[in-house]
Amino acid sequence: MPASPTAAGGELPPALDAIFKTLDYEENGDVALLAFRAGGPGCEVDLAVDTGVDGEGDQHWRFCFEDCFDYRLSAVRSYEAGLNLHRAPHALLARWTEPHANLWFSGTAAEPARVAEALRQRHAELSGGIPGLPQHLNGELPLAGLLALRVGLLAHGPASLLREYAAVLREHALEPSLREYAPNHVDGRSGYDPSRVRALAWGESYVVGIGVHAERIGTPAPEGGTEGDASRSMSV
Repeated sequence: MPASPTAAGGELPPALDAIFKTLDYEENGDVALLAFRAGGPGCEVDLAVDTGVDGEGDQHWRFCFEDCFDYRLSAVRSYEAGLNLHRAPHALLARWTEPHANLWFSGTAAEPARVAEALRQRHAELSGGIPGLPQHLNGELPLAGLLALRVGLLAHGPASLLREYAAVLREHALEPSLREYAPNHVDGRSGYDPSRVRALAWGESYVVGIGVHAERIGTPAPEGGTEGDASRSMSV
C-alpha cells in the first residue's frame, strides 16, 4: 500500500492517532509491547494497539529509531493516555535538547530532610509522573546529608529542571547559584540535531531517539502461512 502523508514532526501517523481519540479506545482499548530490538545505534519497537472495538483485532505498529538514546520498557499493558510521540520542550527530552547547568547552593537549612522532600516533590510534578526520570542530583551523599553541608554542588542537568530546583531552595531560605553551559556531548553523543529528538511514550514505558519512522505491520501469520501486508509507513 502507498505510504501515508508525512505529518509534522512530533505527531503520530493520522490513522494511529485517530484511534486514541475514540470512545471505544477510551473505554476498552490498550497498548502493549510486542518486541524491542536494539542493534548498533538504532532500535525498533513493535506495539499492539487494541482499538477497543468488539471483534476487531489488535493493530500492530513498528517504530524505528535511527539512533536510540534512552528507553524504559514495561510488559504491563497500558490502559491510560494511549500513545504519545513527544517533541521538545518535554521532560523526557530536556536532557538532549536544551542547555545544561550546574546548581550550587549555600546557606543553612533548618530542616534538611524537609528541603530534600520538597525537591523530590517538585521533580515528580515536573516529570508528569514518568517513572524513572533521572533526578540529576549529586549522588555523593544522601540528599538531606548534602543539604546539611551548608555549601555544595546540588545537581547538574537540564537548565529548565535546575531552575525549578533553585526555586525550591529559595523557598527554604537557601541561596542557589546556577551556571549554564552548552555540553560538548550528552551520554557520549554529539553532532545530532536537537530538533529531531523524539520520545515515544505509553503507560510506564518510553523510548527516546532521533529519526523516527513509523509503519503499520501485518499480524503474525499462522504456521505455514504468510505474514499480513504491511501498510501506512511514514517518517515522524
